[in-house]
Amino acid sequence: MSKIKIAVIGATGTALKRTIPALQHSPLCEVAAIQGRSEEKLRAAAGQYGIPHYFLSPEEMLQTMGCELAFIGNPPFMHFESVKTALQYEKAVLCEKPLAVNYEEGLRIAGLVAENRGIPFGVAHHLRHQKAIADIKNWIESGEIGQVLNVWCQWGFFMKTGVPKAVWKLDSDKAGAGTFSDNGIHIIDLILYLFGPPQGLFGKSRKIRFNSTYDDESAMLVYEDKTVFLSASQSMDHPGNHLLIYGTEGSIEAFGGIGEASMERVELKNGNGAQNFTYEKENLYGNEVEDFIRGHLFAGERATVGTSLSDALTSLKIIDLIRESSIQDQYKAL
Repeated sequence: MSKIKIAVIGATGTALKRTIPALQHSPLCEVAAIQGRSEEKLRAAAGQYGIPHYFLSPEEMLQTMGCELAFIGNPPFMHFESVKTALQYEKAVLCEKPLAVNYEEGLRIAGLVAENRGIPFGVAHHLRHQKAIADIKNWIESGEIGQVLNVWCQWGFFMKTGVPKAVWKLDSDKAGAGTFSDNGIHIIDLILYLFGPPQGLFGKSRKIRFNSTYDDESAMLVYEDKTVFLSASQSMDHPGNHLLIYGTEGSIEAFGGIGEASMERVELKNGNGAQNFTYEKENLYGNEVEDFIRGHLFAGERATVGTSLSDALTSLKIIDLIRESSIQDQYKAL
């Protein structure tokens, strides 16, 4: 079986830090070409990772290279044009999160995908793609802790303002209006995977260090039978970053399990006592690409666990409503 060839649009930022290194030893795919705006950075990246081709023009890359998959790794304000270009050349698309800067822009991208129905499309969220999360989902659905009543999930960190990406991340027109559009969207996506969309929410968005965007946000997602509390921050120096799930007959606790690395330990408590499950380190940023390939490009291998366009749009809608709820100080129905 030949490897799927990947062309990376916007390859010198997040994709260079995470995605390209994660695919170096993939048995399923290889990065065959990269595109960016700096020839110097592209040349260095190509040399470092043995990538045979680099381009300044995404159109030239997609037209020239016989790649089956376009990975879009540039900032969210560039996603619409990048998705449009990739679909024009009939490439399967895996787009870096968030899908767009807001829900309205996300709907515009959804329109492009609808116009090109049949071309595989997904959004890259790494937290779903690990055995620990598969186990947690199975325990929930099989009733290991009874009826889930309360969930708490956090992703906080302290964003350094001197790094290049901070320039666009602190621009609400380019990155979204705050931390739920950055690190926090991962935990929203995870909750959608585990529990589906809520009926509504209460939200609070604060400006702690920055005047341009909300760097500390929280939300309470309301379901018919459970409540989910979410916390995201770009100004939290010592975060816990836990996933905690409590039910009528037990609990699931992953302390320190939310972040860029895979979960190391999960504790399941129920009538059978406490069980500690430990996990080997996983290549999450490689997994998200390989799972997309298995689910969409290798017919019949297995269903993808990745983030669909529908889930990505729901995440954006939730984020917009969190900020509306904060401003108006009222409950928002989804």
